[in-house]
Amino acid sequence: MGDLIARFREHLCGVAQDLPLGLCPDIDSSTQQFASRIDELKEMSTGNYIWKQRLVDIGTVTAQQAKDWEFSGVMLRGHAT
Repeated sequence: MGDLIARFREHLCGVAQDLPLGLCPDIDSSTQQFASRIDELKEMSTGNYIWKQRLVDIGTVTAQQAKDWEFSGVMLRGHAT
């Protein structure tokens, strides 16, 4: 066990190296751009007929299938059928 911890100490204690210079401003810029378009993305995904038709009933399973496949956590969230 000690050898395993020694080999993976970077992963247990945090990141293996520092962030590249300039990454934080890039992340901030990206999140600002994304935040300004949330309403547009919401309208596209909730009000678009073609989007809805392509995604209706995708990934739905019955309660019995969920039990058979031993789903848990996020796989069980959503509305019941």
